[in-house]
Amino acid sequence: IDVSDVDAVFNFDVPLDPEYYVHRIGRTGRAGKSGKAFTFVVGREFVRMREIQDYTKKKIERGVVPSI
Repeated sequence: IDVSDVDAVFNFDVPLDPEYYVHRIGRTGRAGKSGKAFTFVVGREFVRMREIQDYTKKKIERGVVPSI
């Protein structure tokens, strides 16, 4: 699927393959545009996020989900 003008991507899981993650979040930066990617991470998924950081050589900022 080719979707244009995507401002944000929300990931509710972390893919096992770092390349797939990069492809997924790349939808926000097509044709010189910019956007944001948010990934909800729990438990062992933190290890996979670290692997993605190593693969991309980019720091992924960690945030906190706001509560009511």
